[in-house]
Amino acid sequence: MKNTLKILAIAISCAALLLAAGCKKKEPQTAIVNLPSNPTTGYSWKVEQSNEIFDITQEYTSAQEGDIVGAGGYDTFTLTPRADGDVSVMFLYGRSWEEEPESKLVYNLKVDKNMQIKEESFIGSLPGGLEKLPDIPQLEIK
Repeated sequence: MKNTLKILAIAISCAALLLAAGCKKKEPQTAIVNLPSNPTTGYSWKVEQSNEIFDITQEYTSAQEGDIVGAGGYDTFTLTPRADGDVSVMFLYGRSWEEEPESKLVYNLKVDKNMQIKEESFIGSLPGGLEKLPDIPQLEIK
């Protein structure tokens, strides 16, 4: 009887450890996208979300050293989830005084309860089509 109780106690302890290890919460992911930009010509990216799921930061990096007028670069956007759910994140590129954006990129994303991000689909429109970009902007999920 004592041996049976010991074996049962060990089995329950092992099961509890395995369950705890399998339920370990994952680190939240972030999504990063680099978009070509040229703010010296009046163009800039604006970001909109269908649901306020992400905190979004933006950082501009010039493709050339120095502040050369007319030289382009890249805007790097980092999306950090603060809630779970489905969301469309729209990147609109244009001039603030013009009604319609010149470009529109839409990433449809899903964030689960562990703050893991999954890209569901991508839709883009640029003047002359997406082939105008050297590479279609990929969302990098880390």
